Amino acid sequence: MDEVIANTTDRTLVLTLLASCLPSRLQIGDPDALAAMDAVPTAVSSAEQQRQLARLHANVADACVWIGHHRRASSLVRSAIELASDCGAPYLIGIARSTGVHTDWLTGRWDGLDDKARSLLAEYRQLLPMSGELSLVLGLLATARGEWDRATAHFAAVGPDEPENAVTPVVLAAHAGIASMLLSHSDNEAAAARADLGLELLRAKGAWSWSGELLPVAVEAYCRIGRTRAAAALIDEASQEVPDLDAPLATVALLLCRGILSAHRHDHARAAHFFHKASDGYDRLPAPYPAALAREQLARSQLAMGEPGAAEAFPALAEDFARLGATRAAARRRHTHRATGAVAPSRRGRRGYGNELSPREQDVARLLADGHTNREIAEVLFLSRRTVEQHVASVLRKLKVASRGELAAAR
Repeated sequence: MDEVIANTTDRTLVLTLLASCLPSRLQIGDPDALAAMDAVPTAVSSAEQQRQLARLHANVADACVWIGHHRRASSLVRSAIELASDCGAPYLIGIARSTGVHTDWLTGRWDGLDDKARSLLAEYRQLLPMSGELSLVLGLLATARGEWDRATAHFAAVGPDEPENAVTPVVLAAHAGIASMLLSHSDNEAAAARADLGLELLRAKGAWSWSGELLPVAVEAYCRIGRTRAAAALIDEASQEVPDLDAPLATVALLLCRGILSAHRHDHARAAHFFHKASDGYDRLPAPYPAALAREQLARSQLAMGEPGAAEAFPALAEDFARLGATRAAARRRHTHRATGAVAPSRRGRRGYGNELSPREQDVARLLADGHTNREIAEVLFLSRRTVEQHVASVLRKLKVASRGELAAAR
C-alpha cells in the first residue's frame, strides 16, 4: 500500500488509501503513524478529495481516542466535522460527532454530555459504529453516577456478549465498564469473570493498544479474589506487548496496574510511587477521571503508611469528582473521609439554595426519577436512610410534586 501511495499522482486515490490505512496503523499502535498523518497535505482540488480528507480526519480521530491521544482526537474531530460539512458528507459528520462524545467523556467534559449522547443515539441508532460508541459512553456515565440499571442496559446495547457483531475496542471498553460496575457492588468474582471475557477477546485480536481501560479493572478484580499471581502475570504479559507501541493510555494503565498490585501486597510505598506516576500520566493525556481515581489510590496508600494529613486529600478528591459529575465517586470519597475520623472542612460561606435543588438534592432527584428506593439511593450516595428521607422530602417540596411517581413522569 505504501508503494502504491508513493508511486501514484492521483491525489484522490492517495487520500482514499490513507483514510483506510493510517487509522488502522494507529489502532495497532504503529509508532510512525501519527508522523505520517502530519505529513498529509491539507490542500484539496475537488469535493471528492475533501470527502476523503474528512474521512481521514474522522477515522484518525477515532483511532486516537482508543489509544490515548486525546488532544489530537479533539482537534481532528473539529476538522473532520468542518471538512465533512463543507462537502456534504453526513455519515462522516455522524462518525466525528460520536467520536467527539467519546472524547468529551475521556477528557472530563461531562456537562450536558448525557443529553448530547442520547440525542445522537436517537439519530444514529441504526448505524453500528456510532450507536455502539454512544451506548458505551452512556453506560460509563451511568456507572460513574451509580445508576446501575441504566448502565447495565447501555452496556448490553454495545453487544459485549456477541463481539463478532460489534466493534472490538467498544466491546473491550464495555467489558471494562461492566467489570468496574461489578467491583462497585463488591461482586468481585463476577468482575473477574467479566475481565476474563475481555482479555480473551483482547488476546484473540492481539491489539494491546486497546488494553488501557481493561487492564486496571482486571488486575483489581484478580487481586480482590486472591489471584495476585494472575494479576502479576497479566502485568508481565502486557509489559511485553505495550512498550513498543504508540499506546499512551495502555502505557499509563500499566503504571496504575503496578500500583494496584503493590497495594494488595501491602507494599504501600511502592504503590504510592506508581499511583503518583499514573495520576501524572493520566493528567497529561488528559484523562481527569482515571487521574482522580489514581490520586484516590495514592491517598489510600499514604493513609496506610500513616502519613500526616493523608486523609485531607479525600475532600478535595470529592470536589474533583463532583465537578466532573461522578456522583458515586464523590460520595465514596466523602464517606472515606468521614471514616478516617477527620474533621470535614467548614461549610461557612457556602451559598444557600433556597427553593433551588442543592447538588446533593440533584443527585437524589435523578436517582428518584429512575425509580430507586431510599435504600438504593443511600447505597449509591453513601448516606444514611434518614438523611436520604430528608433529601427526598426536600426534593419533592422544591419541585412541587406530590410523589416519586409524579417526579418520574415529569422527567
